[in-house]
Amino acid sequence: MAHKEYESRKEPMRAAATVGVFIKDHAGNILLVQEATGRENKWSPVYGFVNIEDHEFPHQAAIREVKEETGLDVQLTNLLGIFHYYDDLDRLQTAYAYEATITGGGLNLQTEEIQQALFFRPEQIHELFMQNNIRVPHINRTSFNLWKQGNRYPLSLVQNVDYSLVDRYKPARKSPVLQDSV
Repeated sequence: MAHKEYESRKEPMRAAATVGVFIKDHAGNILLVQEATGRENKWSPVYGFVNIEDHEFPHQAAIREVKEETGLDVQLTNLLGIFHYYDDLDRLQTAYAYEATITGGGLNLQTEEIQQALFFRPEQIHELFMQNNIRVPHINRTSFNLWKQGNRYPLSLVQNVDYSLVDRYKPARKSPVLQDSV
């Protein structure tokens, strides 16, 4: 989630990218987490900020956030959507929503940020929305509905710039290629 890094900035960010990861189990349930940071005990998919200073890409942030917060290793399987919105401080935000499956690791919560993690059936998630018990409902409701309706996009829909083609700009690291799962 990286809220501490975000909130401790000397200058406010004007734009940021976030990721949300809808992790499904073998039965088709979705893992939701409940934050330990006093955010009204609402539930959400694992989410966090893309570390722009380290030239991190959204798909890398998604995998990192899941590992940091839950201890699980995941493979991103689909892109559910990309959303633009303005936050409470009138900053433009871009949110990437991914679907993922567990490939390893074990549930080991980062207790400074997450107080619990549970798998929910789709109808239970719907009830959480009805009870206003989902964090960032404008993004998560749209993402959940896309997931529930079967809307999936290939991961290759989002392309990283090939900096080797640009003479004027050489970043500290190369753009990794994200492959669609088979």
